[in-house]
Amino acid sequence: MDNRRSIPRRLGRTTNRSRFHSALATPLVTAAALLVTWCCIAIGSGQTALAATVDDDWATWGPPQPGQTAPPVALPDAEGVRIDTSSLAGRTVVLIFGDLNQQNTHKAFKDIEGVLHDPRLEGKRITPVFITANSHPAGDDEQHNGEAGQAIKGEFTPGIVLYDVERVAHGDYSVDVLPTTIVIDAEQKIVHVLHAYTSRYSDILSDALLLSLGDMNRFEFEYRLHPEPADAASNAVRHAVWLVGLADRLVLRDLQEAAIKKYGEALQRVPDLEAAHIGLGNVYLMAEKPDEAEKHFASAFKSNTGSVKARLGLARVNLQRGGINLEVARRYAESVLADHPEDPDGHFVMGMIHEQQSDIRAAAAEYRLAAELLFKLQRAEDIENLNPLPVAEP
Repeated sequence: MDNRRSIPRRLGRTTNRSRFHSALATPLVTAAALLVTWCCIAIGSGQTALAATVDDDWATWGPPQPGQTAPPVALPDAEGVRIDTSSLAGRTVVLIFGDLNQQNTHKAFKDIEGVLHDPRLEGKRITPVFITANSHPAGDDEQHNGEAGQAIKGEFTPGIVLYDVERVAHGDYSVDVLPTTIVIDAEQKIVHVLHAYTSRYSDILSDALLLSLGDMNRFEFEYRLHPEPADAASNAVRHAVWLVGLADRLVLRDLQEAAIKKYGEALQRVPDLEAAHIGLGNVYLMAEKPDEAEKHFASAFKSNTGSVKARLGLARVNLQRGGINLEVARRYAESVLADHPEDPDGHFVMGMIHEQQSDIRAAAAEYRLAAELLFKLQRAEDIENLNPLPVAEP
């Protein structure tokens, strides 16, 4: 057989068969490729949808944040009575997650008790709730657990002790460090979360409670929580001014002793702060201690001889002393009215002087003028607060 003739045939047949296989394989490969591509797209779309779902879920996961509604807690106390924190609506609630065997938890207890005796917070509707994952007193070792429960109940006298043995509440609040303290307002909104125990625990908790009660605004709270960096002198002035504002609010709440303390702290930082001296002078006048009041009004007058409040304060000091001091009081009041003829406080003090001198007609005239000026001043402030839009001329 001539191999030269057979080779082309074999090659030809092989070539034709290869062409057939290639022709058949091409659509199969193409179809397979399309199938794989479609699957990838479908899987990719599924992964995208799944990722979006997970992302959406994660957006609602994590520890509760200030402003969010506090998850309700329903746990047994030492006697086995189930207590639901949602029943405490209308009160400020302080949740303290802690461990009975942890030193920092016990430090937090002491700080909380001290905070609740703060004159600014005493008597307020505040309920601390301690939540522990320690064994319940009715557990296996009833005697040991009972003693521990009684010990913690005795130490944590201001509030309620609840047992979260299964850590349900710990999970709801994503507690990962002990103690964790959460302040919740009367509307059951989270106000602030304190993670762990620090040297500022007491101060931060006090401020958070004041914020929850509406006695501090969020801006002031955040400033105190994260004060802006500044030089020491500026910080001292800002802190002193804040202390004076706090003392003024204490006076309005009839907490004079606490106010005196805060005014004093302000003066320790800024000794010539006029507002602090005026505040102390007014408090001592209310306490009928004219000598103490005079020292502070005189200090304010020394730092600012044009101060209306300092001069009227000195007038009221001499008015309270009476007798020959009434002429001194008159001179201070007249100096104010000479500079500010429409000052209602100046006319009111002048009316008090006339009344003590038994000049009832002159006193009545001054009181009437003071009332008219005060009404006029209040009216002007009300109009200004309306902030009317300018009207274009026709």
